[in-house]
Amino acid sequence: MNMSKVEVEVIAENGLSGEIWKFHVHSEREMKAIYYARVSRSSKRHKWVEKAHWNRYSDRTATIKTSELVLTHEVMAQAKQNYIETLERNLVVSIPD
Repeated sequence: MNMSKVEVEVIAENGLSGEIWKFHVHSEREMKAIYYARVSRSSKRHKWVEKAHWNRYSDRTATIKTSELVLTHEVMAQAKQNYIETLERNLVVSIPD
């Protein structure tokens, strides 16, 4: 489990399309988007197929421009919540030996 990465999936009600966001925890006060994809599938049994994507590290292959990304408050809140849940599951507090 890499605690410095957070993933958020925003799936349509029918379960056949959606968005995938990936974030890197840059510091204790900031998360930066590193990946975004619009995905779809023909049925819930099938894997996601990437229809368009953006990648912070490889802009040459991106099919979406950075200026076209829309980071909503809901996605930001879900990213924060996912990170907090990961911390609560994995963080150990102890007295050093």
